[in-house]
Amino acid sequence: MIFMSKKLALTEQVSYVLGMYAHTKQEASASVAAESDSEAAIEKFVSIALKELRIEPNKILLSEGEGRHRAMFYNSKIRKLFNKALERKTRVFKYANAYAAQYVAGMYDAVGGINAKGVFLSGIDAADALLLQNIGIHEMQQGSKHYISNQSHFASFIREYSTKLPRK
Repeated sequence: MIFMSKKLALTEQVSYVLGMYAHTKQEASASVAAESDSEAAIEKFVSIALKELRIEPNKILLSEGEGRHRAMFYNSKIRKLFNKALERKTRVFKYANAYAAQYVAGMYDAVGGINAKGVFLSGIDAADALLLQNIGIHEMQQGSKHYISNQSHFASFIREYSTKLPRK
């Protein structure tokens, strides 16, 4: 368990939620949201929010539209802690371990996909590109998409944690 602060411990599961949160547009100042084209990813986000973050079930708002599923809850304290962790994400997820795999799986489940050119992540920032490089995942940017060069390594790294990749 990696401690982010005095109040919130960063577990492997919370790393997944952090990956989804980091790659979802946050609407309200106190909201923690996740969005994905995968309903299973949102179910995983909600399950972790209930168990690990102890969010009350009636506080989680679910919606869907245009092929996207969204879950959101309001908690300014968790949002602040998540934002602090994201400021340090290249240091927190510097090793290719289960924490980093969960974070990258959350990222992939939120903004990743596969097209004719291969596996990609949409709209990631320079810190995420550095994070991927540090854990041995190479990417190449084409427009707003970052295509993964070593796709089999990427898939094997996150397969156990991602809801969008098929299990073997």
